[in-house]
Amino acid sequence: MSDRFTVGLISGLAAGTVYLSWSLFSRHVLGFAKLSIAEYGAALTFNRLPNELELIHYVWGGVGALCFAIAIGIIFSFLILLIGIKHLYLKAIVYSWAAWYTLIDILIIRLVDAKLQVAIETALSASINATLYGAILAFVYLRIGGELRVKSD
Repeated sequence: MSDRFTVGLISGLAAGTVYLSWSLFSRHVLGFAKLSIAEYGAALTFNRLPNELELIHYVWGGVGALCFAIAIGIIFSFLILLIGIKHLYLKAIVYSWAAWYTLIDILIIRLVDAKLQVAIETALSASINATLYGAILAFVYLRIGGELRVKSD
C-alpha cells in the first residue's frame, strides 16, 4: 500500500479498536479501571459526570475515542517522515503515550472542569493501553505500509 494517509487510517483504526477494547475490558470485566475511554469521551462531549450518562452517551464516547485513535494514526504515518522508521516500535509507544496523555489529561480532564477524578488503577490501565496502542500502531504500519520508507517519499 503506497498511500500514507490510508496506512495511517488503518493502523490507527486497528490500534484504536484494541485500545477501546482493553479500556472496556479493564473497566467492565476486570473491574480494574474506574473509567473507560468511552466514559471519558462521553463526559467531554456531554459535559456530565459518568454517573449521569446513559448507554447512548457511552457509545458516542467510544466512537469519538476511535475517531481520535484514527486521527493520531494518520498523524503518526506522516510524522515518520520527520522521525524516521528506525526503532519504530519505541517511537510509536512514546508517541502514543504523549497523544493519549494529552487527550485524557489536558483535553478531557481540563475541559470538564476537573470533575473527573482519575484513580491510580485507571491511570495504570491507560498506560498499559497506550503501550498496546503504540505497539499495534507500529506493527500494522510496518505490515501494510512497510514500503513507505522515508527516503522514497
